[in-house]
Amino acid sequence: MSRRSFRIRDYLEHMEEAVERVAKYTQGKSQEEFLADPLLQDAVMRNFNVLGEAANNCVKVSPSIAVQFPNLPFARIYGLRNQLTHGYTTVDLEILWNVVEKDVPELRKQIASVLETMSESA
Repeated sequence: MSRRSFRIRDYLEHMEEAVERVAKYTQGKSQEEFLADPLLQDAVMRNFNVLGEAANNCVKVSPSIAVQFPNLPFARIYGLRNQLTHGYTTVDLEILWNVVEKDVPELRKQIASVLETMSESA
């Protein structure tokens, strides 16, 4: 696999794609369906991992982005990624479902807003 350098916009687009996938996979699902479907749980957790890694990379590439866009919780997103990755044995699926229901819709808007304000070359 070749190494390619990504721009801040690329990482934001990775974040956008990850939250879009979470929204798509869980659309029309209930908490009960989520809790009963390990495949869906894995898909959601995988995309939260991508989301968190991309958020962390945004801050690495451009440390000022967290100050420039304080409504986008880069550190919290990366913290969730760390919990899912390193605390995988203690993931509370009900809390994860609450994140899907309550935080993902707003996060989608926040990421889209940041991408709208950025130039194509960023």
